[in-house]
Amino acid sequence: MVFNSYIWSPKLIKMKKASVFFLAATVLFVASCSSGEETTDENGTDEKVEAVTYKLDAAASTLSWHGEMSPEYGHDGMVKISEGSLTMMGDALESGSFTIDMNSIEVTDEGMDDMKKGYLAAHLMGTAPDEDHPQNMFWNTPDFPTATVTLNSYEDGQLSMTLNVIGKEVKSTVPATVKVDGDRAMIMGDFAISFAEMGIPGFIQDPENGGINPSVEFSLNAVLTK
Repeated sequence: MVFNSYIWSPKLIKMKKASVFFLAATVLFVASCSSGEETTDENGTDEKVEAVTYKLDAAASTLSWHGEMSPEYGHDGMVKISEGSLTMMGDALESGSFTIDMNSIEVTDEGMDDMKKGYLAAHLMGTAPDEDHPQNMFWNTPDFPTATVTLNSYEDGQLSMTLNVIGKEVKSTVPATVKVDGDRAMIMGDFAISFAEMGIPGFIQDPENGGINPSVEFSLNAVLTK
């Protein structure tokens, strides 16, 4: 009888209730701390990191290109980024996509007169085809007026992206800088993309005479704002 009265004593029941309450409170506390993404500021205060989307400032953004047949002979130019957005979670890339206006291709070679620049740009876009330069020799802009770029990931200064041009995809990872500065975000980099696997006629190499290098160099400066 002494044993049974000890088991069911009021004091022990209170202790059990207190233990259950403490366990429940601990579970709720852990659950509340594990939801959402938080960072700790310099004062030790937890702050939740929110995703922020930035829109392209097309007027402030530039994309230049350089293509060549040999190290001694090549052409320079520009093409416009018409629209785009970038979503960041703090300093981490969440997503991004951009549209390139392929009808905006221009040639900027120093010393070349405007007529030749216009002819070369039309040749690249396929807007002035002739017997030697078919519409689809390069970018075939009458059929494919835009190209799209989708950003996949950014880590250790390497930007992984998928480019959709002339209806085909090419994946590339290039050196770049992606950063946020107040209300602005920027993507900057100098890199080359190879179009060798896309079957573009103008990039197919002639065994005897060679051809235009399918690796095109780009210099990007994209500016985005909230």
